[in-house]
Amino acid sequence: MQNNVDTKGHFRYSIPVVIVLILILAMYLMAVNGMKISAYAVLIDGEEQFLVENHEEVEISINNICSEHEQKLGKIVEFDNTIEYESIFANEWDLLKGKEIEEKLKATLDFSTPAIAIIVDGDAIAYVENEAIAKSLLNKLKDENSKISEDERLVSSDFVEEVELVEKNVSTKKIKNEEQVYSLITTGTESPEKYIVEEGDSIWLIAHRNNLDVDDIKQVNKLNSETLSIGQELILVKNQPLISTMVQVEGEKIETISHETKTVTDNNLGSTVRVRQVGQDGKKQISYVATLVNGVVKEREIKEKNILRQPVDQVIARGNQVAQVASRGGSSGVLDWPVYGPITSYFGSRGGTHMGLDIGARTGTDIKAADSGVVIFAGYQGAYGYLVRIDHGNGMETRYAHCSRLLVSRGEHVSRGQVIARVGSTGRSTGPHLHFEVLTNGVQRNPLNYLR
Repeated sequence: MQNNVDTKGHFRYSIPVVIVLILILAMYLMAVNGMKISAYAVLIDGEEQFLVENHEEVEISINNICSEHEQKLGKIVEFDNTIEYESIFANEWDLLKGKEIEEKLKATLDFSTPAIAIIVDGDAIAYVENEAIAKSLLNKLKDENSKISEDERLVSSDFVEEVELVEKNVSTKKIKNEEQVYSLITTGTESPEKYIVEEGDSIWLIAHRNNLDVDDIKQVNKLNSETLSIGQELILVKNQPLISTMVQVEGEKIETISHETKTVTDNNLGSTVRVRQVGQDGKKQISYVATLVNGVVKEREIKEKNILRQPVDQVIARGNQVAQVASRGGSSGVLDWPVYGPITSYFGSRGGTHMGLDIGARTGTDIKAADSGVVIFAGYQGAYGYLVRIDHGNGMETRYAHCSRLLVSRGEHVSRGQVIARVGSTGRSTGPHLHFEVLTNGVQRNPLNYLR
């Protein structure tokens, strides 16, 4: 059997095929090269950025960009980059034209112009177009932080930091308008401060005093609850303006001199209590000099004080007989619940700083006197909001805070169970409830030891 292969014939037919393929490839390469045109590679600071047909297009685009900046800023604009052109052949579809060239140049070139740098304690914090804008900005900062009351006189106003205005050649990209720079300065940077919890503090009070959010304090300090302990260290993160304004003012104001309450014994009263003399607050006129930083009083010095009206002591007479009440838990008496509702915060909670009992109730719910006694205060008192204080004798006092409405007056004798106020959320309060306190001999006690 024969198995002969005609290798010579096969080779003879392969040669023409290879030659044809080579000719086709050569013709394709000649066609491609024939489509390329003379062009320029644009090199900025030594690096190729894009291709153009002629470098005059680049020059025209640069002039257009400079004119645009100069029209906006009103001053000459320059750039410090070096531009070079390299002659090449390129496909037409790889070349940039018109607006494409301008956009590329805007993104690549660093245009600069004279501007005013606002220097704070040696550091440039912002750049504006001209000195007039810078001065307007600084005056606005002073004016905003120099607002005083009608009975005060502005003595001086200046910046805490050393502020200078210096002309510098800077990138046009760094120049901001007045509104942007004002926001930058007033927002400032976050400045953490240490705070040590004191007796009577709560996280809500600390947040209010420092203009912070309770949730932010809890997050920064990794607190799972609002409970605080005396001596506990907290981190309070505040925004520190880049420029602070310090003003000194002189002023006069009339302040209240709180009256005192005195108790006397009257053998003729048995176990009852009577107001023998209604107390009256006094008034004094003071002259002072105060220093404020960004509107917050840092120092106040009293220069002169004149008493306009002396306070009148409140005198309460009470009998020498003690009302017989069932005693428990070492307490001096038994009290009725002033309102009925869920206890939302117990005495001593929040790290021992909560000095009463919080009882949840709807706004307008009746608040009743826990026992008979004499109203020694009925009015608005700071964090307590609308407050009623009742002296029950034997050194016992009860307080009813955050009321929406008061129904009794100072000096009035009230009976156990009498409606004295309505539930509300005035003062430092997160919602409608009654904050109820019991004091014996001036010391807050746990109300649960006295309530029946």
